[in-house]
Amino acid sequence: MKITYFLTGSLDDVDNDFELIVKGKPAYFDTDHPKDFKYHFTVILHDITSEYKLSAEQSGPSFLLCLNDLQEFITRNYIQLHSMVLTSTQRNAEIDHELQRFVSANTNL
Repeated sequence: MKITYFLTGSLDDVDNDFELIVKGKPAYFDTDHPKDFKYHFTVILHDITSEYKLSAEQSGPSFLLCLNDLQEFITRNYIQLHSMVLTSTQRNAEIDHELQRFVSANTNL
């Protein structure tokens, strides 16, 4: 699974755009229930507008843990997020929902 989003926001109070990539790969399969598997997530945030070209990558057993870890990077670099647009053909409703909540929480920090 690979889902990509275009995010608008600001970096140090200057308008900026970001790309957020969510990768998920099965971490293990339960041999008794082959359809039951867990994902290992990697979340990558790229600054695609500023001269700094900041980037952060977080990995973990859940998408929410990755977002929590990404929060420190966002706070440390004075990033605010304003909106998100899905740019990949793949989509996951749960990830869309949690990312929208994350973006909303990072607006006007």
